[in-house]
Amino acid sequence: MDAPASRLFPRWTRCGLGLLPLVLASCGGGGHDDYFFGPAIVSPVTQGTVNEYYAPVSAVDSTINASYGGVRAYVPVAGATRAQLFVFLPASPLTPSSYRLVGEYAAVAGLYSIGLPYPNGQAVNTVCTGSADAHCHGDVRQALLAGGDVTLASPAVSISTSDSIQHRLAKTLAYLDTTYPTAGWGQFLDASGNVLWSRVRLGGHGEGGAQAAYMATQVPVAQACLLSAPGDSVGSAPAPWIGAAMSSSATPGSQFSAFTHLQDTLTSFSALQAAWAALGLTGAPVSVDGATPPYGGSHELTSNLPVGWSTDYHSITAVDEATPLNADGTATYAPAWTAACF
Repeated sequence: MDAPASRLFPRWTRCGLGLLPLVLASCGGGGHDDYFFGPAIVSPVTQGTVNEYYAPVSAVDSTINASYGGVRAYVPVAGATRAQLFVFLPASPLTPSSYRLVGEYAAVAGLYSIGLPYPNGQAVNTVCTGSADAHCHGDVRQALLAGGDVTLASPAVSISTSDSIQHRLAKTLAYLDTTYPTAGWGQFLDASGNVLWSRVRLGGHGEGGAQAAYMATQVPVAQACLLSAPGDSVGSAPAPWIGAAMSSSATPGSQFSAFTHLQDTLTSFSALQAAWAALGLTGAPVSVDGATPPYGGSHELTSNLPVGWSTDYHSITAVDEATPLNADGTATYAPAWTAACF
């Protein structure tokens, strides 16, 4: 994806908090390898209401490849009011640290929230371009979900079971439940330590949105929220796994929602409309600009908001450094995220 326009957000760090064993961040530190627990302050609306957790994946499970960033998790200070988990997957090649706003607003909505790193170093369209396997996109996305090899991708894709999304998420939940046993993270795992997908609301941006969409066709989830996604395509048509979704999806189309910017040049609106139709999204496209939720009940949300300081209209729907803010510092697109994702 295109690199987002530069805009800095504060990273909260604090010394001597002394409340929980995860708090190991050093004074003046704040590096991405620090353990971290504290109030979330990326957006003013979350100050005093949301706690944020950060841990490197090496703490979650030493067998997981640490190249794709650490885990970020969010929970309301007063406790979650809904027994559902929002899991957000970043675009290629970003990490959950680029999507703290979305994660925080999920917690504001009363959800448990996790930004999950996964092997997203290359776009699936890139590795599947010219592949002799017509089902390359779906094969790669299945490997990302559960592990596996796709030899007809270029370069070939090989995802170990320990690097798969289902393993990463299960181990993250087990880690959070062990570290914070009274917080309730364990309710999203069954007695065998497997993810209870029916309690999960999946979300993602770009590549992560396409992966969230694929996963929702394979496992029954509470909601699938696609930001600037899915862009998987063969020529001008949606990839075969998208085309087959209506007849075989584990999650009904009524539980998919999407949000994009009409000026996105990386994934065109016409291409997204074709993919959304194949996935069974309900309602005609509705602009969120100047409107208020629930946007007529549509699950196809758009914006054409001009943002003078940025031309990255792909990142604008979700990435912290690109998405617009209101004068009071709150996220302009928070109502759209709430309608589509939370």
